[in-house]
Amino acid sequence: MVLDWDRIERLLSPHHNVYLMYAPKVIRIKIGRTRGCVFARRARLRTQLQTPLFVMAQLRARPSLETYLHQVFAPLHLEGEWFEDHEDLHALARKLNALDTERFGPRSPHPDAVELKPWSS
Repeated sequence: MVLDWDRIERLLSPHHNVYLMYAPKVIRIKIGRTRGCVFARRARLRTQLQTPLFVMAQLRARPSLETYLHQVFAPLHLEGEWFEDHEDLHALARKLNALDTERFGPRSPHPDAVELKPWSS
């Protein structure tokens, strides 16, 4: 899957968050967005879904970035905002985190944050 990084950079905005979350019990990745804290969104989703969730990536960007990512990763789409656990999404998460830090500076550490490891099937 090929991403247009110039387009992604044009969609950066400090007012929203686009995120990737990993659900290990169902082996899926959610591509979503929120105006608020990604970890607060994770807590609400975890309660609704009754499954552990881990934030893989968060990027301060316009909501249209979520739509764009859904289109690019459509071949991995399962249902709703959920996608197959795939190496390309792990690589995307690392790049989004790096881009967010480069453009906006480091985020304050969150106690529930996880460090991404290289993808393995």
